[in-house]
Amino acid sequence: MRQVNTFLLLLFISFHVFGQESVSRLSHTYTIKINNKSYVRILGRTNVSTFECSYGSELSTATFQVGVFKGSNGATCFEDAVIQLRTESFDCGLREMTKDFQELLEEEKHPYMTMEIQCMTSDLLDFSPDLQSKVKFTIAGISNFYNINFDTKTEDDKILCIGKKEINIEDFNIIPPTKLFGLVKVHNTITVVFHIILTLEEDTSMSAISGLQGG
Repeated sequence: MRQVNTFLLLLFISFHVFGQESVSRLSHTYTIKINNKSYVRILGRTNVSTFECSYGSELSTATFQVGVFKGSNGATCFEDAVIQLRTESFDCGLREMTKDFQELLEEEKHPYMTMEIQCMTSDLLDFSPDLQSKVKFTIAGISNFYNINFDTKTEDDKILCIGKKEINIEDFNIIPPTKLFGLVKVHNTITVVFHIILTLEEDTSMSAISGLQGG
């Protein structure tokens, strides 16, 4: 399966729709391009301060195709896209803090965080203010599933998707570190913030082929 070395928003598919009947036929394909103003941020805190690590420079280089399927329960699912976030590309503002963040996420052993958006509760182009997605996060080699709400809106030919999710790093077998002989302790929860601006272009030739196969 093709991998995309960036982390932004939508995509990967298992052929499952929230635990229901699998989807068997491609309905549409889209080319997705990420705007250079997109970013992902991870927010955390210690017992004495907060920290913020940003990731954005590589998002603007992402262009890829995704297959879109319609599930039997009305959900929309995606195929053939794995979104990866290179841990070493995060910037936490200070070199030492960035180094600590990379160590926290075991960057040398697991150089990527991965987000796989598997299904959404409505159509891809239904820009509801509360779009729920089933997402698989893989951090430090451990995977967990979450439901994330995205606010979406359109402006000109662009789609803005905003969302955030608080996760417990201990769910990924990461032990919150301490510094200065235990005086500074990192909390076990971080918040992942998404601000993704993208454009969609439907591949009409692939959609037409899919329609002929389905007919």
